[in-house]
Amino acid sequence: MQRIEREVGANWKTLIDNNHECYHCAFNHKSLMQLVDYESQAVWSDDGITFSHEVKRKQLDNPAYALNPDELRQDSLFGFIWPTLIPLWFPGSPSAVLFQVIPNGPESSIARHDFYFLDTGMSSQEQDFVDYIDKVLVPEDVTLCESVQRGLRSRGYRQGKLIVDRSRPDFSEHHVHFFQQFVYQALLEAKAAVP
Repeated sequence: MQRIEREVGANWKTLIDNNHECYHCAFNHKSLMQLVDYESQAVWSDDGITFSHEVKRKQLDNPAYALNPDELRQDSLFGFIWPTLIPLWFPGSPSAVLFQVIPNGPESSIARHDFYFLDTGMSSQEQDFVDYIDKVLVPEDVTLCESVQRGLRSRGYRQGKLIVDRSRPDFSEHHVHFFQQFVYQALLEAKAAVP
């Protein structure tokens, strides 16, 4: 197992929301979009408790990390388990990443990624994968989440409407809506429990 962890200047719900849609990906994660095919191959599903989206790999040779055909054993599956656990499987050798968002204050969270591989020693493809997550993908999302948090704090912020269109999973916010319904229900239950 290998762990990367960083503090993010954003509320935990902001990090979860960011992970529950991918219309920001084409502009903010260009290398990821050459690794996986969100536009035509994404399959989004949920069962009322968890959700996932399965994404096929796109290019073996891509700017994220090159995929070695001899080590290629899985495509991608990105999930969510309430309230803060996001299991991730990326293209490549058999591996799993458990992404946990840990609340650390009203505008602070810890983003923890635990990487699990079959062998104790990582191949060069696996090391490139960890480096890509640590040095490219996570920093891209941290920048976005911290920017959103500043926007939420601004006096110009007005609550908007979510785009919920299951026929366009590459554009829809239906899993953001799914998550926010969980948050709303948890708040109602907490309020009802207060005497």
